[in-house]
Amino acid sequence: MVVSPNPRAEFEEPPDTPGWPEIGSRAFVNLLVAGDKVYDPESGWRMLQERRYRSLVAQPGETVVRIVLSEYLACEVVW
Repeated sequence: MVVSPNPRAEFEEPPDTPGWPEIGSRAFVNLLVAGDKVYDPESGWRMLQERRYRSLVAQPGETVVRIVLSEYLACEVVW
């Protein structure tokens, strides 16, 4: 199944998160310390292996985790 451009663009865009993550949390540390090659603050995606594995975590109320494998398989978990 091929994903149409609109749903893919929605998936790539990080959810709006009110404010900053909790002080001392991994999300807070990554937001402030990560280098350009690991975390892109504009997109919110964290590149763990170029073109192999990237992830995004946001907390717009519930926790949202998005994962992309090999730029082919995508997954979203919300709790």
